Amino acid sequence: MPILDEARLPDLVGVGGRYQNEMSINPMQSAHGAPRCKAKSKRTGKPCCAPAVRGCRVCRMHGARGGAPTGKQNGNYRYGARTKEAIQAVKYVNLLSRLARKS
Repeated sequence: MPILDEARLPDLVGVGGRYQNEMSINPMQSAHGAPRCKAKSKRTGKPCCAPAVRGCRVCRMHGARGGAPTGKQNGNYRYGARTKEAIQAVKYVNLLSRLARKS
């Protein structure tokens, strides 16, 4: 029967899913410090308080990044007369015509 030396004992760190030392970096810290959703409940009047999607004011449940793609990426795109650029051009022409009538 072999004699077990202390130098030859297997390393038992991590056995059973438990670690000796606690993790020093907590990945959830960034989620706790995230900006909160600005949507308010109709019933209670209290804010949602879920983390807001990056670049948006609201969370994913309240419509962040919602909607269809704009322009030709949209499946309902026909001819471009109702795109944001076309509507903005029409408004600009109307503004110029109003200014021309006043003077």
